Amino acid sequence: MATSKSIGRTVQDPYKTLKIHKKASPDEVKAAYRALARKYHPDVNQSDEAKQLFQQISEAYALLSDPSRRRMYDLFGNADPSVTPIETQIVDVVEKAKDRVKDFFGFGDNGPRRGVDTHQVLNISFSDIWSGSTRTVDVTQAGEKRSLQIKIPKGATDKSILRLKGQGQSGEEGGANGDLYLTLKLQPSKIFRRDKDDLYIKTAIPLKIAQDGGDIEVKLPDDSRLKVRVPIETSGGTALRIKHSGFVGADDTRGHLYVIVHIRL
Repeated sequence: MATSKSIGRTVQDPYKTLKIHKKASPDEVKAAYRALARKYHPDVNQSDEAKQLFQQISEAYALLSDPSRRRMYDLFGNADPSVTPIETQIVDVVEKAKDRVKDFFGFGDNGPRRGVDTHQVLNISFSDIWSGSTRTVDVTQAGEKRSLQIKIPKGATDKSILRLKGQGQSGEEGGANGDLYLTLKLQPSKIFRRDKDDLYIKTAIPLKIAQDGGDIEVKLPDDSRLKVRVPIETSGGTALRIKHSGFVGADDTRGHLYVIVHIRL
């Protein structure tokens, strides 16, 4: 339980501690304290350095949030009652600061605390995003490791983020679990390239087909085959477009497929 005591030492420059100017308004003081307290509160950061910094910002806020003590500091450079004519007592600033943070953010020593969100990168292939797929992701909650089956939707893009609610770190004291965020990372391919919802495929064709025309089969990302007609006198580097045969877009429309031909001599 917090106890009252007189402060008999000089407090560090509270303005520098909270990183604000001397004419900062009460709201600015409060906002600065709130930002720093969120970063260094013992419930969030348990390092020794964070504990010391939290005590310093708590003392600074206790001083600057009290109009009489702030005025005393601005006049004398000190809020110590032993060197000014003003007598004051404050509650242990560290304990009181924890209560303030609890009011601000909804967590404290005994209340429920939400688990921390976690982030993972999931490598995916062109096959995964062409047809959609199911992948396995390992997570650990409350010291228990388990596997989750994750559905990769058709047409998912590089750097897409999938949110798995409640699959982050476990909450404490009855608090909800955090969420797991999966960032999809598309692995590069020597054959396939994507531009928005269009798919580009490199393929080699015999010189005779390039000259006389004919049908070829193109291998798609899911290993299926697509028959493509090559016109007469097709030159190397030509892009043959097959309409609406690309990736499935967000509105269920499809991009185009471009077959880039190289002549095999």
